[in-house]
Amino acid sequence: MDVTNSSFLPDVPTKRERITFVCDLELRDFLEKQAGAEKRSLSNFIEKMLEDMAKQNGYNPPEQN
Repeated sequence: MDVTNSSFLPDVPTKRERITFVCDLELRDFLEKQAGAEKRSLSNFIEKMLEDMAKQNGYNPPEQN
């Protein structure tokens, strides 16, 4: 199944922003394995990595309800 086709992905309602980026297949494979090892989705794993990096550089996220 080709999940790269955007018509495959359902348009799930969310208040969160969507970001699309391009990376090497080898990097994606690596990230998917790391996400699986932490029992996270690829999207959640990448978001957590980016948030951790942003916090280290001064990002102060809003409090969640």
